[in-house]
Amino acid sequence: MKYSETRAVVETGFLTAVIMVLTIIGTNIPLMGFLSSIVVPTTVAVVGVRHGVRWSILAVIGSTIALSFLLSPMVALAEGLTFALPGALVGYGFSKHWGLGRLVGIPAVVATVATVLQIVGGMYLLNIDYVGMWESVKSEAMKNVVDMYTAQGMTASQLQEMTQNMQRQIEFIGRTLLTACFAAMGILSYLTCRLTAMVLRRTGSMDRQLPGLSRWRMPVAVLYIYILGLLLMYWGDTRSIEWLSLVSLNMWWIGGLLLALQGLACGWSLCKSYRLGPVLRTFLMAMLFVMQMTAVILGALDILLDCRNRFAKRSE
Repeated sequence: MKYSETRAVVETGFLTAVIMVLTIIGTNIPLMGFLSSIVVPTTVAVVGVRHGVRWSILAVIGSTIALSFLLSPMVALAEGLTFALPGALVGYGFSKHWGLGRLVGIPAVVATVATVLQIVGGMYLLNIDYVGMWESVKSEAMKNVVDMYTAQGMTASQLQEMTQNMQRQIEFIGRTLLTACFAAMGILSYLTCRLTAMVLRRTGSMDRQLPGLSRWRMPVAVLYIYILGLLLMYWGDTRSIEWLSLVSLNMWWIGGLLLALQGLACGWSLCKSYRLGPVLRTFLMAMLFVMQMTAVILGALDILLDCRNRFAKRSE
């Protein structure tokens, strides 16, 4: 066996052990679960960049098999499909020099699909009543909120209005749960890419600089998705087409989220163009983050008019 292959075997075995330890810690200590969900895919990605995608896949398979004996097959599959496999995709993307959009988007899609498969498998194979659990969580949350506001001396009319608003918010969460899962997986994927780039740079494996916030750009299709979601949502509500309302709501939600990110990137770029101080820059970005519709509008204008380049040239 060649020396490079020997080193690949040793490093892959060691990092597979690290994955198993982190998974066990994250399973038993909830606060460590978030750290594990970032470090585990980063570890797999580093293996893939240093030794090839074959070794990262072997690390995923090896850790999944070992964890199925140490914990349970369902936990092992959940860890392997939701976190380790997207990490292998991140490593492959670094090796192929993917752009940031593909580096973040493709692993996020895979992790979301894996999560859906786990839920469906739990419902039909293990008879887990996720619908009943969701209804129980909703009723418990409503009861706690009503009790809290009743203790504060709310009138009956105020309490009724608050309850209706709370019900609408809970219903919105339930209808956009899949999109919210994709957004969460996108955040984890981005943090994984950032950490992977830092580890690779520190180890001398690859000097890959990911674009900063001021250079983030969304495709024009995002604007079309947002507008189409609004139109279809109106059509579905007025025609009482439930499935169309559900699909269009998620289209509107994810389109608005991506437009808001474009708006934040545009705002950050403009702040840098006018050389604003760190305090004022942070304040403006915080206001833009809070005023989400303003960020969405700014993002749409930036896609249509390329505000960053226009104002950057004027500031120079």
